[in-house]
Amino acid sequence: MDDVALRKPMEDRKRRLDDAVVFATAHKIRIEALSIMNDAKASPIEIARILGEDLSVVSHHIRELYGDGSIESAGTLRVRNATEHFYRAVTLPYVTSAEYAAMTSPERREVACLIVQAIVAETLAALQKGKMEMDCEPWLTWQAVPVDAEGKYEVIELMQETYDRFDAIKARNANRIALTNEPGKTEIVALMSFERSRAGRPDLGYPPLSVD
Repeated sequence: MDDVALRKPMEDRKRRLDDAVVFATAHKIRIEALSIMNDAKASPIEIARILGEDLSVVSHHIRELYGDGSIESAGTLRVRNATEHFYRAVTLPYVTSAEYAAMTSPERREVACLIVQAIVAETLAALQKGKMEMDCEPWLTWQAVPVDAEGKYEVIELMQETYDRFDAIKARNANRIALTNEPGKTEIVALMSFERSRAGRPDLGYPPLSVD
């Protein structure tokens, strides 16, 4: 198998980065396909088989995702008299604070869009499959918190500490599963901290609504 990863060049993409994220996570087949390709490379044939969907429909959605740069090519395989194309989620390295600071604004935006796309796709895929309500102890919460400069760095430190602790938990689980052969379950853990798009709704002094 030719395993050279290839992503559609920016200048040839059909949609802008943020529009591509919205498009990628706006259809159930694309959501499920992204979740599958987050695990490993897969062909449209494999994805169609897993989802129980028509191959031509799945292939169309995969072409759109590739055309937007939302996924990357992961090689081809000759099967009988046909060439099977494989795709996967875009590979992203761990980016340190220093590396992020050195990035250009477009580079930062691209990294952010790919991470948001993965989180949204996994969240919606789990929601579609009823995993949220079947999980006895899901952790679903968010807050919009006003912070000053010191508070911003306190949040950053909390994110780093939590990431490091989760990394240790992941290692311990991998060791236990290897020893016990317990199948286990895949848990999605997402950490996000960013400035809100707006300051928040101001108090306009409206009187409370009255119901006659």
